[in-house]
Amino acid sequence: MKWQPVASSSEAYDIIRSRLDQLLALAKSDRPEFFSRAAISEDDVRSFILQRMNAMRLKMTEPAPTYQAIPKIIHRLWLTSPSHASLPPALYLAQISSQSRTLQARNLKYQYIFWTNSAEICETLQKTFDAEEAPITVRNISGDFVSNSLMPVIVLFLDSKKYALAADVAKTMILSVFGGVYGDLGVQFSPDLLPLIHAADAAVFLDKGLFFQLALLAVRPGSEILGVWNSLLLHPEILTSIVLPKVEEFTPGQEVWMHCGVAFSVIFLLFQPKDFYVLVMPPQSSMMQTMSEGSWYREGTKFGNVAIRDSSVTRLSIDRHKTLVKQLAQDQTPNANEVRAKLLSKTKDIFFL
Repeated sequence: MKWQPVASSSEAYDIIRSRLDQLLALAKSDRPEFFSRAAISEDDVRSFILQRMNAMRLKMTEPAPTYQAIPKIIHRLWLTSPSHASLPPALYLAQISSQSRTLQARNLKYQYIFWTNSAEICETLQKTFDAEEAPITVRNISGDFVSNSLMPVIVLFLDSKKYALAADVAKTMILSVFGGVYGDLGVQFSPDLLPLIHAADAAVFLDKGLFFQLALLAVRPGSEILGVWNSLLLHPEILTSIVLPKVEEFTPGQEVWMHCGVAFSVIFLLFQPKDFYVLVMPPQSSMMQTMSEGSWYREGTKFGNVAIRDSSVTRLSIDRHKTLVKQLAQDQTPNANEVRAKLLSKTKDIFFL
């Protein structure tokens, strides 16, 4: 994809901010009760976004920092059936191959990693990228993360043919260790956006439903927020007991919420350090474009995955949920400090506490 060049990070910011302001004028939360149970209102989300983006604008006038919080690594990811592996769409592969060559031609010195879970796909894609002279290294998460506590969760979702859900867990697992910029295969962004991302402590992708999608995420390695999030992924009922206290039986859709951007947004908003610079990126701007196969939700599934409406709950435990509801019972109008304390009181092995 050809991008219109920009002269500076300030110009890139202005493009992002203009599109963001347009989105905020129309956006409306599509999970209001979910967020309100975590003491987060729609006004809180808007205020957070505007405050952090205003701080980013001021930072554009300051000298460049002497350290780089977010390392120069770009991650892409494709998880597939372990027994009947599928290749990613050819269009996506062509786009990231082109992007990697552009970065190399500009001498930007990025490490570009393509992650997958299939040895067969690893070998095939590495040959493809090498033949195209694309500086991309293909790596297998099954080897690099074999001892990571989140791997059993990923394997469970893979065995259930919930490849998109497995990928959502894998994204934050990878970023916790390596840091860098993660983008779904359907997310394309201008190289001129990267300096703006690296000026921040974190960068997130805003959905029109006023929550942060995991389609694009940039953090430093050892991110405290991802420490909390990944711990909650091991015990998602800790969060369900707070945001879904009246549930008697979980649905597959609710399980998706608890492992992807909806629940991630709760943690990101509650545990974000006040002095962190956060870049909030809207979809479909002249700096970034998104595409999706939509096979998780639409008719006619692709790549062997199940459709959400035809699936069943894989790992949420209603018994554990109900036990925690009793332990973490709260008023109808909780405050953020209470929610944070209750989450942390039941979360194990958070490394920074």
